[in-house]
Amino acid sequence: MKKIFYSSLFVIIFCFSLVACSTESIENEVKSFSEVKEKEKSFSEGNEKEYMELRHVAWESLLKNSKETVIDDWRKAEVTEISPADVPQYIKLEKKQKVVKVLFHTKQDSKLGPIGVYIEKSSKKIIGRDPRM
Repeated sequence: MKKIFYSSLFVIIFCFSLVACSTESIENEVKSFSEVKEKEKSFSEGNEKEYMELRHVAWESLLKNSKETVIDDWRKAEVTEISPADVPQYIKLEKKQKVVKVLFHTKQDSKLGPIGVYIEKSSKKIIGRDPRM
C-alpha cells in the first residue's frame, strides 16, 4: 500500500513539474514572439513611409493618360525591393545600387501589362521602366 501511495505521489509531483516547466516555456515563447512582432511592426512602419515616397515619385513620373488607366489608388501600388539580377538588362546599374520596383495595375494589364517603374532607392531617382507591349 505504501508503494502505491509513494508511486502515486511521485507521479503527481512529476506531472506538476512538467506542467510548470511547460507553462514557463510557453510564456517565454509568447514574450519572444511579442517582441519580434513589435520589431517587425516598427520596421514595417519605417518602410511604409519610405515606400509611400517611392510610390509618389513613380506616380508623378506617369503621363496623365497613364494615370487615368490605373485601377487602384496609387498610394497602394506594389513596392518591391529587387536584386540587381532581377533588374532588366536595358537598365544600367552602378555597383551596389539598391533598386525598388513600383507596380501600378491598369485597365490595360491584359493587353499591355502593368506599369512598372524602377527607382534607385537612396536617391529616389527613376532609372527605368518596364516596356508595355
